[in-house]
Amino acid sequence: MQDIGVVLQEITDVAGTYHRLLLLVGRVPAETSQCIEAVAAHLDRPVLNLNAELSSALLEVPHRQRQLKAHKVVGDIIDGGPADIVLFDHTDILFSPSLRLDALALLKSLSRNKTVVATWSGTAKDGKLRHAEEWHPEYQSHAIEDIKVITVDQGERWAGRPMLGERLRHEVR
Repeated sequence: MQDIGVVLQEITDVAGTYHRLLLLVGRVPAETSQCIEAVAAHLDRPVLNLNAELSSALLEVPHRQRQLKAHKVVGDIIDGGPADIVLFDHTDILFSPSLRLDALALLKSLSRNKTVVATWSGTAKDGKLRHAEEWHPEYQSHAIEDIKVITVDQGERWAGRPMLGERLRHEVR
């Protein structure tokens, strides 16, 4: 049985890679949020709500300019973040069809100078990282390459150790 130590070790490991990105992937946002909150408590770092930060920054930006501005705003949030690790939760805004962003490409490109740990609502299976179902307008599918992904199973207890019989899976490519 594994615990939060796996996540903390992956954060250490990812700091030495080209894309310093670790995704905490799960179908239930509350569970990925619990996981990243536990990481934040252990590292004594804040968790940034990307939905709130980005939406407030784009509020006054005309719709046609939001895609270009979104990349800069997320970059500024990362650059202005504390120390060398930035923790993002509530990342669903990156999948908004109105922004027309490639969420993974954005996070990868912005994780070259700082370690970024972000929650990802969806699945990581068979070498593919997915957000939403294929029929959904927010659907995105990516090959898991050059990043580290940890899948948070349903029912994990991130305040301490996972419940008996449950596990934390991670996929590194």
